[in-house]
Amino acid sequence: MPVRAALASLKENVPRKSPVPRVPAAAWGPDAAGSHQRFREALRTLKTAAEGAASQACEAGQSQSSGESPPAKADARPGADGEPEPEAVAPVPLRQPAVHVFCVERSGRGGAFYRSFAAASYPAVWQQYHQTPALQRHWYEVIREGHPCHLYFDLEFPIELNPGVDGQALTQRLLVLVQKCLWNKFQLRMDARQHVVLLDSTSATKFSSHLVVKLPGHAFQDNAAAGRFVRSVLLASGTELTVVQGLDARTGQPVRSPFVDTAVNRHFRMAGSCKGGKTAVLQTLHGQGVPPETAFMQALVGHVQLKVLAKEAIPFMERMATARAGQLTTRVRTLAFCGQQGHVAYGLAGPGCHYCENIGRCHTSNHAFYVVNFVSGHFAQKCYDPDCSGYRSAWMPLPPGLCCSNGGEPRGARVSEA
Repeated sequence: MPVRAALASLKENVPRKSPVPRVPAAAWGPDAAGSHQRFREALRTLKTAAEGAASQACEAGQSQSSGESPPAKADARPGADGEPEPEAVAPVPLRQPAVHVFCVERSGRGGAFYRSFAAASYPAVWQQYHQTPALQRHWYEVIREGHPCHLYFDLEFPIELNPGVDGQALTQRLLVLVQKCLWNKFQLRMDARQHVVLLDSTSATKFSSHLVVKLPGHAFQDNAAAGRFVRSVLLASGTELTVVQGLDARTGQPVRSPFVDTAVNRHFRMAGSCKGGKTAVLQTLHGQGVPPETAFMQALVGHVQLKVLAKEAIPFMERMATARAGQLTTRVRTLAFCGQQGHVAYGLAGPGCHYCENIGRCHTSNHAFYVVNFVSGHFAQKCYDPDCSGYRSAWMPLPPGLCCSNGGEPRGARVSEA
């Protein structure tokens, strides 16, 4: 057989791979398609590691902790029948720390930078982060939709076009307006010296600063609610926060707008990082004497915990569970923090802990428990009994003081801070 014919025959017998669908590159860069794919892969990893584990935790009543502290340990008090509750003696063991999504700028071919995504816990990120030289750190916090977050601002303007503008004075004026709006809308008091994290990466050509407002025990229900509040602050400011951001392409006239960047809603540069290809590192101001890891955690917008609010809700949960069990005493035995969207499972103890709404009476031995969604402001009863494994009661409203939101307004979500 001629060589050419043999090669043609061999080529025909080679199994053909199915074509890979092409993802069109977006307008902002040649590597955008790959970046989108990596982002989707990171989200899939996050859902598998965090939300899947959180769902199991709520079903089983075990703790999928945020990694900061063990679940609350209940008193080893005897029940009404005089027998101790053995499960209440030992705390539920911790699972792995919660997983979060981060964006990292990396150097590609030709020196161009592209963005990739990583899913990891805060402790794991810190271990890698603090060992990396500052000019090689290009990390961004991914602020996920539908997740509680703290109030944050990205402030910037070109210095050359604003020679008479004092960026620090403008920042202080913004803080005064934020303070007034927080009180007028939510009756929350903000002390700029205690509750505001200031970060700065100003260069010779550009004023650049970040503000993170962390009120003890409060946050916003998500970044959309935080964005609405920011817009309300800018509306109240009139024109006093406006600067020249550029020149009109046709007329050459100055274009004025607020020095607050309202387009920031997904990636927020982390303390100690610089942009890819830049040398201006975002530094924490007024942080002398604060341990580096503490300062790093304080500057994270999505570092929201539910410990304080969950514990404050215990009296309500015990009164409600006791009343629904026909006044049989019911106590909260354990707290399980399930995932990152404000879900907490309350394990119960006492004679009323066996009452199940599904059968309208107490189970012989198996317990019921309650799942609370502090973001939506609702709670429901579930049950450990195998016959009730798929049961969940109707969602019932929490008292307004325990909710993350109120009537759709960007009300401060009462959550804890480490």
